[in-house]
Amino acid sequence: MTEQISDFDPAASLSSNEAIAVFLSDAFEAGAASHVASALRVAVRAAHQTRTVEAASLPHCDLDLDDLPLATELSVLKALGLRLTVDLADPAPDKPRRIPIAELLVGAEHLPEICPDIAGTLDGPPVGRELG
Repeated sequence: MTEQISDFDPAASLSSNEAIAVFLSDAFEAGAASHVASALRVAVRAAHQTRTVEAASLPHCDLDLDDLPLATELSVLKALGLRLTVDLADPAPDKPRRIPIAELLVGAEHLPEICPDIAGTLDGPPVGRELG
């Protein structure tokens, strides 16, 4: 028994501007120019199918290129009623802090009572390796 495999057109699933925006956002997040160009072609087809954009408002360019110029991508996004935004890929890591020895030792606050000679040593600058 053989199963028929049919072509899937993702443009048919993009029935709103919000769906098109999420679809394109994922394409841009992937980071490959050819993936973005392909997603833009799908988005334009979806916009035509749902009549969310008129053909005349789209830029006259070759959307069959794998690497679209940025100006073309921005024109297509504008015609679709979308805009390109930029976010940080990963939050910046916190700067490692130096930890004073008094914080590392359990009960360090009682050491001056036990041994008066070390009373001033716990108040000094942080020493040792940074812990991160």
